Amino acid sequence: MFIFQIITFFLQLGFLLLCSGMFIFFPIEIITHKYKEKVNFKTHINYGGVRYNITGRSERYLKIEKIIIKAIGVAIAILITMYMTVPYLLDVPKLITGNFNYVTGQVTKVSTKKKDFNEYVYIGGKEVRFFFSANVEKNSRYKIGYLPNTSRAIYGEKLDNYTSKVEDKIGFPIKKILFFIGFFVALGIIAFVAHYIVFKLLILSSAIFYPFNIYLYIKSGLAYGDWFSKNNEPLGNIILFGVVLMIFWGLYFVEKRKDQDNEAPLTLVFIQVIAILQIVLVLSEGLHLF
Repeated sequence: MFIFQIITFFLQLGFLLLCSGMFIFFPIEIITHKYKEKVNFKTHINYGGVRYNITGRSERYLKIEKIIIKAIGVAIAILITMYMTVPYLLDVPKLITGNFNYVTGQVTKVSTKKKDFNEYVYIGGKEVRFFFSANVEKNSRYKIGYLPNTSRAIYGEKLDNYTSKVEDKIGFPIKKILFFIGFFVALGIIAFVAHYIVFKLLILSSAIFYPFNIYLYIKSGLAYGDWFSKNNEPLGNIILFGVVLMIFWGLYFVEKRKDQDNEAPLTLVFIQVIAILQIVLVLSEGLHLF
């Protein structure tokens, strides 16, 4: 468990840094591409037998515009990056030196949250989170070492309820690890077939996903009156997947415009993942509904 939690901590940090880089790189790439189009824009009109050449706006003006837009984009990206990564970065020295915070007591609650890979453990008045699985039992005593800024649990021992002696170390979450491996195998299969199915699966899943969630949204609104409540999950699903799809559509067309022969393989893989997630959500909500 100790080694597993350390590895996953650094993997999560690396993933967040990668996402942060994408937040900065892709907007700048799109802005630069549009800027080149405006500078290189040329055409002409004939009026009264005279040909007039028309070019794009002043390169100097566009350069100033590009710098301002880039600065705003980078500032927003940096704020998002800081929000996501600073707690992890602050915990890196704590993890390296082994300077954990410890909490000892009886586990009162173990819970998971939707769309979250963490398992949350409530112990001694403190909430700590294990990546994947805590492998702890409710009403048993434990000593858990966690990182202060992210509340990520790294180390855990089960204690005797009466003597507080160490009975066992928290075990390895083998079932969820196998699920994780299966997920990446499935992702590899998706990457292989993405070239052949392109947008077919996405069109099919969207044709089911959006009408179904609109139905659930209206049903929830009429039943409970929470039209714009954070508890109205169908509305959140529609907005979240709508925004994600717009981002990936934009990236896909940027890749295609840069090179018409480029099939945008990475974007296509992500689009297949989105399609599958839509299908999974429809199935899970449908089973719960009926």
